[in-house]
Amino acid sequence: MRRLELRKVLWALFGFMWIGGVISGGVSPQMPWAAPLFLVVAGALTIYEHRAEWKSLVLAGAIGVAFELVGVHTGLPFGRYAYTNTLAPVVFGVPPAIAFAWLILIDLVRGLTGSAMAGALLMAAIDLVIDPLAAGPLRYWKWFDGGPYYGIPTLNFVGWVVASLVILVVLPKGERRMAWVGWAVVAFFAVMAFEFRLWGPGVIGCLMVGGVGLWNRPSHRGQS
Repeated sequence: MRRLELRKVLWALFGFMWIGGVISGGVSPQMPWAAPLFLVVAGALTIYEHRAEWKSLVLAGAIGVAFELVGVHTGLPFGRYAYTNTLAPVVFGVPPAIAFAWLILIDLVRGLTGSAMAGALLMAAIDLVIDPLAAGPLRYWKWFDGGPYYGIPTLNFVGWVVASLVILVVLPKGERRMAWVGWAVVAFFAVMAFEFRLWGPGVIGCLMVGGVGLWNRPSHRGQS
């Protein structure tokens, strides 16, 4: 299959699952494979679009899973939590599909900033959109301890900064560019937040996606 054809197939499948996820409310008992497959397709598309950096992206996913393995068994650095079977299969307490989530989001922040700390803080900000859905109505994982933000422990966001900072420091610097797949995933969670009337995450997600849209205007890019 030629590259152009493969790219079209991946984008078409990603778009189909994006729309289908919104229509079905993100979780369908009749299609338990849909949620992990969505992450796999989005991750594969991310790797394909930035295939020159595929080794860095795979490494980002591997380090992310390593933090998850430590996290589910020790409660550090994110807090005490456990994955459900929504993203099955689950191996040693962690779904392999979660590796794709890490590489998608790391690819996103690396494309926006060359600063590891700024990227790590942006990762934590993105989790303000994702976690209320993932640990709430989407049932990807569950928290054993509560917190002030939609029942999520504050330690979780500290953990996101720590884990993301480690990944971004370890990886070689990437080039500045738009990570369309990553932002489409953030937009998906923002839309789902409004669908479930989680107004805070929805507004934050819309502001982030809208801000990136303004940042990516041709006039702005011409000045950078």
